[in-house]
Amino acid sequence: MNFKIPLLVYTEGFFKNYFKMSLDSYLEDLENLGSSLESEIEKIIKRKQGLLVGLIKNRLYQKGIDAFGNEITPTYSKYTIEEKKSKNQRTSHVTLRDTGNFYDGIFVEIVNNVIKVDSTDGKTESLISKYGEGILGFTQEEKEFIVFGLLEPEIQKIINNIGKNGINLSK
Repeated sequence: MNFKIPLLVYTEGFFKNYFKMSLDSYLEDLENLGSSLESEIEKIIKRKQGLLVGLIKNRLYQKGIDAFGNEITPTYSKYTIEEKKSKNQRTSHVTLRDTGNFYDGIFVEIVNNVIKVDSTDGKTESLISKYGEGILGFTQEEKEFIVFGLLEPEIQKIINNIGKNGINLSK
C-alpha cells in the first residue's frame, strides 16, 4: 500500500516567523535552565539519594576504605574479631557495620551547593573521631561517577527536551 505524503506549501515569512519564535523560546528556556541549574541538580541528588548512599555503604563494607582511599584504621582488636566471627560478620577489614544502625542512618543532602554526607546514628561522632571524617565522604572515583555518570546524563536529558513537549523551565 502506498502512502502519499501531503505537500504543504508555506510562505517564506511563515518559516522565518516560526523559526524566530522557536529560537526565541529555545533561548529563553536555556537562560532559565542556567538560572535554575542548582535547583535541578538538587532535585537529581534527592532522587538519587539511595544510589549515593549505596556507593558509600558498598565501599565501606566491601573494601574498608575511606573517601581518601585509605584503609580504615585502627583495625579491629582481637576481641572485636572474635565477636564479629561469632555473629558471622566480616573481619578481614573494618566495615563500620555491626548492628546496622550507622549504615541505616547514612544520608546525603545539599548544603550550600555541596553534597554533605552524614548519619543519624548516635555513634556517628565517635566513629568519625576514631576513624576520621573520610568515612562519610566520596572517593575521587565516586565523585567522577556522580558528575559524569549521574548528573551529566540527567542534565543532558533536560537540555535535549528544551522546547519539546511543552517543557518550560521558566520560573
